[in-house]
Amino acid sequence: MGIFDTILSTGQNAGLFSVYLPFILIFAVIYGLLTKSKIFGEGRSVNAINAIIGFAVAFIVIGSTNVGVTIATFFQNFFTQSTALIVTAIFLMLMLF
Repeated sequence: MGIFDTILSTGQNAGLFSVYLPFILIFAVIYGLLTKSKIFGEGRSVNAINAIIGFAVAFIVIGSTNVGVTIATFFQNFFTQSTALIVTAIFLMLMLF
């Protein structure tokens, strides 16, 4: 479990869980909602507008609220537990087959 621990701790030290992943998540949700609702219509230029609005909203949310910290805590717990589960499943598969 040494390599996974190293990767997760490096990501945590770089701010991966507290800044980057919450930003991407918020951007994707806002962009998806704007695209699906077709508030500004349809077309290529509208996708650019949706992306700019999603980008700006994600920056505002990450910069001015504690959502980043809450999402970071969730991601830390989720990835730690899922990594342990995957490693255990792979180990069991190797032992059974």
